Amino acid sequence: VIRVVPRIQNKRMVAQAAEFLMPCTLRKSFVDNLRDNGNRCNPKVVKLNISRDVAGECVKKLMEMNITWQTMYPDINGLAKEMNLI
Repeated sequence: VIRVVPRIQNKRMVAQAAEFLMPCTLRKSFVDNLRDNGNRCNPKVVKLNISRDVAGECVKKLMEMNITWQTMYPDINGLAKEMNLI
């Protein structure tokens, strides 16, 4: 797996400081590609599984850090989602 930073970015990608992970082979699953990469994957990738009983508190904490639909998706769709219109 290699880290890819797009040369051309749209508003959403700029707002999210977009970087992507690309597998080096399509013959394996993405997770298997990550495992095969071992410690070479930089930065390290961590998968978080958040249970439903703490999801609401996590969303509240994200909002306190100004991480909302509107800041992640700085367009009319993000605003609408933030206002619960869609």
